Amino acid sequence: MKKNILQECLRFAYEKHNPSHPSWDRKSVHYTFVVQDNKIIEVGMNRPCVSPPLYYGYPAYAFIHSEIDAWKKARGILKDSSWEIVNVRLYKKGPPYMLADAAPCRACSRILRSNGCRRFYFTTSSGHIARLIY
Repeated sequence: MKKNILQECLRFAYEKHNPSHPSWDRKSVHYTFVVQDNKIIEVGMNRPCVSPPLYYGYPAYAFIHSEIDAWKKARGILKDSSWEIVNVRLYKKGPPYMLADAAPCRACSRILRSNGCRRFYFTTSSGHIARLIY
């Protein structure tokens, strides 16, 4: 993946964050970008839902994971199985908002890998972007 795509994902997350998003109550927001052919195809966010397929384990805070949200939006427009995921997590400390660890959970990575995702990139609390090796 080209470095400019990673920078574009970070820029989008910083510019488009919404302090009134329900996740700010939990102190962070996750953004997931589906990337194919070095272009952002779709963006997903963690968001509340009534009966989520994947949630954070707190019934009062049932959230669909941003990876699944992005993949569901993009699955009709993905060309083949050569797509990638970039996860960005902004921690509510600031502004400026800090980057936090955004590695996908096992369930999300399994679902996405089985549906053609070939690589996962994610932010770390040290301010870098790492690649998930599986």
